[in-house]
Amino acid sequence: MISRWAGVPILLFGLAIVLPAENSQASLIHMDTFYLNIFTDNGDYADDPAVSLFVEVFRYDNDDELVYFEFHNDSDDVESSIARIYFDDDLGLLSGPPDIVNGPGTIFSLEGSPPNLPAGNDLSPPFQKPPDFMATADEPPPTNGVNPSTAPDPDEWVAIIFDLVGGHSVSEVVEGLEDGSLRIGVHVIAFPDGSSESASAPEPATMGLMLMGGLMLLLGRGKRR
Repeated sequence: MISRWAGVPILLFGLAIVLPAENSQASLIHMDTFYLNIFTDNGDYADDPAVSLFVEVFRYDNDDELVYFEFHNDSDDVESSIARIYFDDDLGLLSGPPDIVNGPGTIFSLEGSPPNLPAGNDLSPPFQKPPDFMATADEPPPTNGVNPSTAPDPDEWVAIIFDLVGGHSVSEVVEGLEDGSLRIGVHVIAFPDGSSESASAPEPATMGLMLMGGLMLLLGRGKRR
């Protein structure tokens, strides 16, 4: 299930504490949704199709120099918690420190531990160490992270809002997430078997896959000789 807000402008009530006054009643315009794909294999849930993690990207109707990322865990019947969020901004689009808006059931703060995306070195290229920005669920993280929603409780989410470096737009953020020049990583904990996994957007290319591709290329060249 994609977020209740996907594709629909919404009114921000009560964000005046973290946004400039002129944006406190601005409408959000949905730009795109990116699934956070698990790339580790630490337990029984790494490949479980019931695990659904995603981030939605919004812009403001009156300000294209602010980008709003909203994180969701729509993993039906699979206990889990998005506990840490990392940004690898190779394009230099995002200006920090960002603002955090804690939705129902979440309490996040900037920085935290571990300071690097777990297993981020397995991605190609490796996820930046340290990341450009990160946010962490407050203790205890399984409680204050983004957990699957269960009726009648409201959907859980957390939002992270960045200013953009001058002259850049939210469309460039979306393009960066599409081509991998901007990456978002999350650490998901408290699966039913006690395991944790790392996920990223866009869909990750691990070092293993890159090595396999290189091997196939060499084999292909050998056959042509």
